[in-house]
Amino acid sequence: MKYRILFSLIYCLSFYPSYSNSDSTIKPEDLRNLIGCWKGSLTYLDYTSNKPFSMPANIIVKDFKTNNNIICSFIYPEEPGANAPDTIFITKNGRYLNNEEIKTKKKFKRDSLEILTETEGIDGNDNKAAKIRHTYTLGRNTYSIKKEVQFIGQSQWIIRNEYKFIRIKPCQ
Repeated sequence: MKYRILFSLIYCLSFYPSYSNSDSTIKPEDLRNLIGCWKGSLTYLDYTSNKPFSMPANIIVKDFKTNNNIICSFIYPEEPGANAPDTIFITKNGRYLNNEEIKTKKKFKRDSLEILTETEGIDGNDNKAAKIRHTYTLGRNTYSIKKEVQFIGQSQWIIRNEYKFIRIKPCQ
């Protein structure tokens, strides 16, 4: 009887999906579709009104450097003083994106990719300890970055901001 239960348990577990660390690693090649010009918006939570606020935002991704860095520029047409260069970097072992641990990487049809990262830190707006999560979704012609925070001891996630872009051609 013991063996029958053990065999049944092993048999059932063999159908349970498993995830390995290799599923949660990335290489620069995974992000090649980022190269180009993107036009879109930034939506963030306005703390005065506690309502979402949207504004135009664009990003230009020039190229990859040999050391797993991706150089890009964020452009805010209505607030040019906020324009800034940025670097997206991948650790050599591929387990961290921008110093945040990659929790999941999902590939979808038509070369779409979703990367979810998490880290512990201080939420810059409320100055409280929080878990910070970024979800990067990249397709051939769409790209989004969503930032969420979960304050320590809470179960609810709050969307801090979200960029949504579409590819434009030619680069402007």
